[in-house]
Amino acid sequence: MLNRLLHTEVTRADNALRKIFNWKQTPGQDAYKHYFKTFDQSINQNVSKHFFTWFFQNINIDHFTLDIDSTIMTRYGSQLGAKKGYNPKKKDRISHHLLIAFVGELRMVANFWLRSGNSSSVNNFTDFLAETLSIFSDKKIGLVRLDLGFCQKDVFDY
Repeated sequence: MLNRLLHTEVTRADNALRKIFNWKQTPGQDAYKHYFKTFDQSINQNVSKHFFTWFFQNINIDHFTLDIDSTIMTRYGSQLGAKKGYNPKKKDRISHHLLIAFVGELRMVANFWLRSGNSSSVNNFTDFLAETLSIFSDKKIGLVRLDLGFCQKDVFDY
């Protein structure tokens, strides 16, 4: 019980956060929870892109490896966008099919998309790649590594 209380209120004692936003007092976890509950998938994606772009523009790395993979997340209950699709571990369960891009040298996520479980690995991949590349602006990618699920002519042409 004590660990849970500490976890949910850790932001209230965060002086760095208070100074960054010039707040007199830092809100507790419930204030953040209520605020972020109003975000839909579009807002989440725009906020994520903004922070990823800021991070990679402000880090001193100009030449790196981009790893892109997809993975299945099994869902339970009623989750927005979750659908039945290929799910090797939990057949006939609803899921999301994530696309995730990583910067290998930093072991940092560079972008991700949460797609419905009935999407294939390559579904909307070139749009995802274009968005991911825009995050890096003028930085150079030395190598792009993809798994077998992305081996299609339109991907290689792009």
